[in-house]
Amino acid sequence: MWNKLIRYFNQNRKKVFRICIIIVSFFLVLQFLNQMVKQEKQQEYENRIMANQMGQNLVNQVGNPVENKIEEQAKVNEISQTTTTNILNEESAIKQFISYCNEGKVTEAYSMLSENCREELFQTEEQFRKNYYESKFQTKKVSNLLSWINSSYGRTYRVRLYENLLESGDNSDVAIEDYITVDKINDQYVLNINAYMGRTQLDKSSSAYGITITVRNKNVYNEYEQYNLMIQNETDQVICLDPKENTSSTYLVGGEDKKVTYTSYIHELTEENLVLQPGEVKTFNIKFNKSFNGRDTTSAIYFSNAVLDYEGYLASQDKANYNKKVLLYVNF
Repeated sequence: MWNKLIRYFNQNRKKVFRICIIIVSFFLVLQFLNQMVKQEKQQEYENRIMANQMGQNLVNQVGNPVENKIEEQAKVNEISQTTTTNILNEESAIKQFISYCNEGKVTEAYSMLSENCREELFQTEEQFRKNYYESKFQTKKVSNLLSWINSSYGRTYRVRLYENLLESGDNSDVAIEDYITVDKINDQYVLNINAYMGRTQLDKSSSAYGITITVRNKNVYNEYEQYNLMIQNETDQVICLDPKENTSSTYLVGGEDKKVTYTSYIHELTEENLVLQPGEVKTFNIKFNKSFNGRDTTSAIYFSNAVLDYEGYLASQDKANYNKKVLLYVNF
């Protein structure tokens, strides 16, 4: 029998090889398909794990949407029984403000802003409605508060506003962020919103070369400080505080050792702001690139490239070396 098999193999060698190749190929394909099925199941499992982790991260950030809804409604009910005058702490003041906004009570929310905040950012309720309320509270929001910095302006919180998942159906974890500072004035908590920290009254003046500079106040924001200046030209020539030859000639001085400089946003000012006719008085605001860190260490403003004869400067062929440039500064 063994001889018959050998004879058959020798006579049908090509056919046998084809059959073997087909069988081996079949098992290889079967193994490949099995491997693909295993990989798909593994990927499906990993996707479920990732989805669960993302869901948990969202819950950690904004809370469970069902629990948030119940908790938020309880807080609304609790807060609605109080008034602005007897809010217990800074956080409840912010939550009261957010509750008013969620309920569309724009007048009540606007009434919680400090006088400085209203004067600086929202001089009317309608401005507050258009520039803050309508941009942030088109839908009801769930809030997350983090105490950030305590300063002379009050306690500042980083506030993140998320969509209420139950009401909007939006599962995005993208937040609207604001910095809200809470101060207590006459036993009432008032708010500075929109990353506005507060105002410091300065009223410091300096005179030189017939020019008087008065720093009236500064308004502090999270990313910059803005100073209100009054300039009086008591000379008989046209002057220019800064011809804007470079971006570093007007700067703010600060730091513990008074050696730190902060550049100005001088490019935002026009010639109309910076040029004064003889006897003219002007007021304007100028911003400096100083972010808020809770410490008030600024001490002076410098105009290091002021021009005493602006008409002569304009006629000069060598403006960089024009000889009627002076340093003006005011300490505060």
